Amino acid sequence: MLELLAAEGKRDGKDYTSDLIHSQVLPSYEDESLPGVRFYRKIMANYTGLPATTEKGYTPRRFSYVSFEGFLNGVMLGEMVKRMADDPKPERIPEIMSSFRDFDLGIDVSVTFDPVSHQGLDAVYFTTVKDGRSQPLNDWERWRK
Repeated sequence: MLELLAAEGKRDGKDYTSDLIHSQVLPSYEDESLPGVRFYRKIMANYTGLPATTEKGYTPRRFSYVSFEGFLNGVMLGEMVKRMADDPKPERIPEIMSSFRDFDLGIDVSVTFDPVSHQGLDAVYFTTVKDGRSQPLNDWERWRK
């Protein structure tokens, strides 16, 4: 999104990211104050198997919200399999997922499931753009009226 906005801005001489605020269901993958983000970035920095594509001009990104969410899903899946121990059966998935209480993904909010709530996380993270990169929005003073 940022690349598209920057390209459009160059075309017509406007900065479309200067006051951009967007929300995410995850913290910014740029927020290295979080242990989960540092772990993700460490793993992804060492990964050389980025997918090839036939789309001309496309370069896979080393870090992104999509891959960060997938990474956290993978951490959850690994924990689920670990909790299944020697009895990994698909029918046990609801039982195992309901056992997650305050599970720490390293993103400053814990994951909790129960038989009624399957949301896991319900935090909303606001980000803005600084130096062409998505950054956590921790200070709203600039937008205060």
